[in-house]
Amino acid sequence: MKRRGIIQRARDWMTTPIDEAVEQWFVDLMGGGTSSSGAIVNERNAITYSSFWAAVRAITKPIASLPLHLYERNGDGRERAYNHPLYSLLHEKPNPLMTSLSFRDALNTHLLVWGNGYAEIEYGADGMPKALWPLTPDRVTPRFSKTGDVEYLVTLPKGGTTILPKWRMFHLVGPGFDGLKGYSVVRMFRESIGMGMSVTEYGARFFGNGAKPGGVLEHPGSLKDKKQIDALREQWDDIHKGLNNAHRIAILEEGMQYKQIGIPPEDAQFLETRAFQRQEMAAIFGVPPHKIGSMENATFSNIEHQAQEFYTDTLLYWFSLWEQTIKLQIIPEFMHKKYYASFLVDGLLRGDIQSRYNAYATARQWGWMSINDIRNKENMNPIGPKGDVYLTPLNMINADDLDSVDPVEKVPILLDDEDERSLEFRTFEKTTKEQRQIRAAQNRSRLAKRYEQVFSNAVKRYLIQEAADIREAVTKHLGTRDSATFEVWLDEYYDDNEALKKRMKPAFLSLAGIVYEEASKEVGDKKAFTDEARAFMDKYLEAFAERYSGSSKGQLAKIVRDSFDEGLDPVVEIDVRLTEWEERRPEKVAMNETVQICGAIAKVAFAALGISKLRWMALGSDNCPYCQELNGTVVSIEQNFVSKDQSLESEDGTMNVRKPASHPPLHGGCVCQIVAE
Repeated sequence: MKRRGIIQRARDWMTTPIDEAVEQWFVDLMGGGTSSSGAIVNERNAITYSSFWAAVRAITKPIASLPLHLYERNGDGRERAYNHPLYSLLHEKPNPLMTSLSFRDALNTHLLVWGNGYAEIEYGADGMPKALWPLTPDRVTPRFSKTGDVEYLVTLPKGGTTILPKWRMFHLVGPGFDGLKGYSVVRMFRESIGMGMSVTEYGARFFGNGAKPGGVLEHPGSLKDKKQIDALREQWDDIHKGLNNAHRIAILEEGMQYKQIGIPPEDAQFLETRAFQRQEMAAIFGVPPHKIGSMENATFSNIEHQAQEFYTDTLLYWFSLWEQTIKLQIIPEFMHKKYYASFLVDGLLRGDIQSRYNAYATARQWGWMSINDIRNKENMNPIGPKGDVYLTPLNMINADDLDSVDPVEKVPILLDDEDERSLEFRTFEKTTKEQRQIRAAQNRSRLAKRYEQVFSNAVKRYLIQEAADIREAVTKHLGTRDSATFEVWLDEYYDDNEALKKRMKPAFLSLAGIVYEEASKEVGDKKAFTDEARAFMDKYLEAFAERYSGSSKGQLAKIVRDSFDEGLDPVVEIDVRLTEWEERRPEKVAMNETVQICGAIAKVAFAALGISKLRWMALGSDNCPYCQELNGTVVSIEQNFVSKDQSLESEDGTMNVRKPASHPPLHGGCVCQIVAE
């Protein structure tokens, strides 16, 4: 094979990553960069090798074509988050120029060929990703900055470079040792790919020579004149070279004879070589050989099993890579517990019709699929409400019902006016209604507990800026002991609470949406988060921001006044209070607000569904006596459980209620819940 010229090598160099460009330029300029077979192999010409391209497409096509959905966890189940802004980004249109299929096709091809897939993340005004723009891997270099953070050096189309921080890059990392950058399959398996390319070129040149391998013309005498030899060779090529001249009859003069040398492509050795190269490409990518046209050992029966193995052994890895990278880099951290992306892979796992129908029969018999569930799997329309019935074998019992019966209490008791043939079994089991209420309250309490960390993180992030602003203002105003200008600054600073609302709104709405749907299910409905509920949460968020800001402003103003009255340094005293906020306030706010939202939004949901009465449920093993005093109390949904200035008595003393309570929390640290009566 002829080596390419310097100009062509320079063009190849322009396609190499920046951090490798100098080295690769030098290697190519010196005539290196070739495989042992003589073929020059890089990422751009490797895809012209049919077996390599077929293996890449075998993996990329299902990843690009299968639906990618954003799901919202809903209690023990899940549903597609159609109304979430990220749903359209992932499922339909990552950017104005590309569909989800074409975007995933491009990025996964980059990932398999270069070992990395890159896309710049464009953010909207709400701080959520609104577009993903693919970048070719040969123009992106991941590296560590001087501060130890990951950053990306990107070469611009018109020259020059720019640096994108980690949060601006969606980076699919292929197999690699450091996690920063994946290995290029082309560079790792240069020899195997180069050999395949060389064999392909050999076959092409063969047909260019008239479908005959190389050979020699033997003359009985000798031809010493070089011009005569060149003329004979040129004449032979003109007559026989090319497919149009194949099989033409040659007339040999002066006793000359034609003798073939080399291996014809139709011979076994050549065919085995090509078959071996296909199988080697399949092995490199973990693709069943029949997927790239190698049918030597394939049968109709084992192709189905190979398809299943292809999913579990190969595609599952790439699906998981996409899903986990989306969670880590696209979905905001505070949404991780509620939202996740997942491919719909049911189509890949469909077996033959007999296997599927046997599986459906089992699922139907044991009650975890209905007729409509099965028809949905088979892409058929539902048959109506009758198709939503779930069967249960008569010899089985609901596991939840086991908790409702205490075997110790189920003792036969002989009444005074009965004989042994007439027994009444008295049980002290709780009613089904009471059980539902307890489970509902416990589920919402666990939900509030899980969201405490989300709320705490949001408050911490806001506190970082709040504390920094206050310390700067304290230094500026109180450093000169000017309390008047500091109080003016406090008023102006806390009158604007938009930053606080923006920081807390995603956490508030996320918890409220889940609680609203859970509360609806508790009373036999499945009502989604309504516009009225969202409007209520907007007012609630406004009230929270005013409470938080008012508390902050009040504490700081009091510290300043007390410090001057007592001769203390207000700068030091405020710094002490800020340190206390940073250590304790996020957890305190999180515990109170999660319980508050659970109670408030549950009441909104119950009112929307026509519930007229509510019951107070005291939870936890260490309930305070005041909560126990209210436990089991039933009031009208328009009434308060506790009125303003009401006193609650217990062995621990009297608690004076400062404000009416229509739902928990009754006090700081309260974990009670309300349920529909």
